[in-house]
Amino acid sequence: MRSAVRFLQLNLNENSYDLRGEFDLIFCRNVLIYFDREVRQRIVRCLLSHLSPSCYLFVGHGRRRR
Repeated sequence: MRSAVRFLQLNLNENSYDLRGEFDLIFCRNVLIYFDREVRQRIVRCLLSHLSPSCYLFVGHGRRRR
């Protein structure tokens, strides 16, 4: 199973991500709370563009305290 998994770090502030291929799962936990709504939407759209048709995007929940 380990050979089928790729662990990557991305700069989510980039406008696009240099990723090759499509992914079946993307986990993006405990990070989106640090961005405002507009940036979160852009990040999620970009991540979704790298997923295969029958895929899953897992994001952590949380609300940034003001």
